[in-house]
Amino acid sequence: MKTSQTVSLLFASLLISFAGAGHAQSPSREMVKMDRATFLSMYNWSETASNWVLKSGMIPPAGLKSREEIIMMRDEFLSMNVWSETMSDFVPIKGGKPRDMSTLTREQSRFEASMFNMMFRYDEANSKWIKTMR
Repeated sequence: MKTSQTVSLLFASLLISFAGAGHAQSPSREMVKMDRATFLSMYNWSETASNWVLKSGMIPPAGLKSREEIIMMRDEFLSMNVWSETMSDFVPIKGGKPRDMSTLTREQSRFEASMFNMMFRYDEANSKWIKTMR
């Protein structure tokens, strides 16, 4: 999965968190417009980074983890687990010692990250990765 898709997923969850629990099921058109306006007032699209970037002087919402923190959580999981083709799932590494991710080839690293992104989604409300039913 491309980075832009991951970022889009993160920002979609951000928009949902702005809507609040009362609007999570069926937000009105006005609420969606307000959420969009709030988001666009805080972020600019960066052509060089191909990503949404917080505007200068803006403070991110309370409790919102940075992209780097979320990626570190994913990388920590990947260092403790390995993809199993036979089980089509991640399995813990035997011995419990984390593996050195820098020894993986670029293709292996991308493959495992894409498998992780297909199987997990980041929940902004609980600040953790949640396994999806696939």
